[in-house]
This record gives sequence, structure tokens and C-alpha cells, in this order.
Amino acid sequence: MALALTLFFGFLLLSVVYASLLEWWIHKHWMHTPKYLYRAFDRHQLQHHVARKAMTRFYLRPPEVAEYTFTESSFMPWLFVIHMPLFLLVGWLFTWPAGVGFMIGSSTYLLLYELLHWAMHVPRPHWVYHVRYFKYISELHRIHHYRAWQNYNVVMPIGDFLLRTLNHDWLPPEPETNISEEEERSRKRQEKQEKLAKTV
Repeated sequence: MALALTLFFGFLLLSVVYASLLEWWIHKHWMHTPKYLYRAFDRHQLQHHVARKAMTRFYLRPPEVAEYTFTESSFMPWLFVIHMPLFLLVGWLFTWPAGVGFMIGSSTYLLLYELLHWAMHVPRPHWVYHVRYFKYISELHRIHHYRAWQNYNVVMPIGDFLLRTLNHDWLPPEPETNISEEEERSRKRQEKQEKLAKTV
């Protein structure tokens, strides 16, 4: 019994590290480069990051909230199905408690990715928004939406820490109201004109 519990919790913890590294790799190489899967790159980098740019419109605010899709720019749920052979292999090699622990840890991580990523973009009066860890990873994710080559992890920044993409250069708070793409372009044009005027 003791060995079974050790294997279960040991592989559950191992699965969290594995899932964080996998999340990092998929986020960096599939969602931010068109090299492997252009559809994922288009939905995430070209659509999601433009629509939810930090320092302008990171949060979804009414009436956007009602239209938000739970699995926006994500194909994480499919990874559970793809990993079924791996769960079975771990169970076969290290006994079923190890396989079950690895499966529960991995699938929980994937579910948390969906839930936390959704919550990060939709501020609501809920107790989870006051949890210190949630505030921490939300700010890391805001940095990622400002500098897309940093902070790839959403759930646990293990991959970012190990692969040296973790960044704690905190951003100023988001504006009270979202700045549209047109307003942002107009503001940039005005700033450019002001800089040119100063050089004359």
C-alpha cells in the first residue's frame, strides 16, 4: 500500500513538471511561430494576442465578456486524448498507481490551463481573484501579452524557470477602460508626430 501511494504521488508530481514543460514547448513553438501549425499560430498570436494586448485591452469587459469562448485559442483538451497511450505505458511500466497518478496530474494541469487562462482575462468579483498565487500568475501572463517571448507558462512557471524565460518586470496597471486597436494606432501616430515636432 505504501509503495502504491508513493508511486501515485511521485508520478503525480512528475506529471506536473512534465505538463509545465509541455505547455511551455507548445506555447512557444506552436502558438507563437507559424513553423509547425499555422492555425494555432493564427488563433493565438495573430488573433488572441492582438485582441488581448496588455496595457491596452488585456481584460474582457462588457459587452465582450458575454461573447467570450471558454476554449478561446486553445487546443489543450485534445492533449488528454493524445496522451492516453502514454498514461497506459506509464501504468504498464511502473504499475497502475503510477499511471493513474500521471494521468490525474496531467489532466488536472490541462483543466487548470483552461480555467485559469479564462479567469485571467475576465475580471469578476470572485474569491479566486484575491488568491495571491492567482494574482502572481496573472501578472506573469500580462507580461507575456506585452512581451510574447517571455512567461509562456500559464499554470505553473516551472518551464519558464528551467528554460530561462521567466520575467518579473512588472507592468503598470491596465487602463480603466479598454483601448481599441484604432485608438491605439491613433495614439501612436500622435506620439510619432510629437516626437518629429520636437526634432524640428
